[in-house]
Amino acid sequence: MNNLGVLLRYRHKDAEAADVFAGSLAVEPNNIVLRLNLGNTLKSLGKTGEARSEFERAGELARKTLL
Repeated sequence: MNNLGVLLRYRHKDAEAADVFAGSLAVEPNNIVLRLNLGNTLKSLGKTGEARSEFERAGELARKTLL
């Protein structure tokens, strides 16, 4: 699903990509790459507050993984 989301972003279909990334996170909520991709997509859509939340969550998950 991540690859599909990236392909949609490449084709400038960010709204569809955001749906794919969000749906994927419903199945795999601790996936850092999905969260970062969703954050970047939301940022492109001008949803900076939501993007920041995704980036913060990805950072928390990465720190937890490293520890």
